[in-house]
This record gives sequence, structure tokens and C-alpha cells, in this order.
Amino acid sequence: MTAVDVIVLVAAILWILVVVAAVVVGIRVTLKLRARRRRLDRVLDLLRLSACYGLPPSRRSRVSSRRGPGSMNEMTKIIVSSVKMARAERRSPHWNG
Repeated sequence: MTAVDVIVLVAAILWILVVVAAVVVGIRVTLKLRARRRRLDRVLDLLRLSACYGLPPSRRSRVSSRRGPGSMNEMTKIIVSSVKMARAERRSPHWNG
């Protein structure tokens, strides 16, 4: 085996290692992004659920049937209403905090 063959073999092995490392890093990043998206979806679902309890029964079904808020303005309303509900629960005499 000549020196050129050894250099080509080492370069090929290093290239394979680089490609495998890139795939592993890509998979880890993808899994972390999926986990972050799931956490964010859970928070948004929790906010949507708590906002749903503050609505009259006739509007609850319409809100819960949608996948999510249609606009950023609706999202802001949901967050504000859930914060107000949380503050009201803290102030209530039945709160055991």
C-alpha cells in the first residue's frame, strides 16, 4: 500500500466520521426542538383551557373546538384572562396557599 492510498483511506474514514457526527448532532437538535414545541403546546393548551373555564357554557364549545387562537390578539386576550383568573384565585379566601 502506497502513501497515497493510506492518505486516501484516512481521508475517507475521517469523512465518514464527520458525516456520522453531523447526523447525530442533527438528530439531537431535532429532538430538542420537538421537545420544546411540545412544552410550548402544553403551556398554550393550559392557557386555552383555563381561559375556557372563564367563558359562558355556550362559548366554551366554540373555543375548545378550535385548534388554537386565530390571531395574536386572541392569544393576548387568552393570556390576560388566565392571568386575571390566577390573581383572583390567589385573592379568594378559599385558597390554601
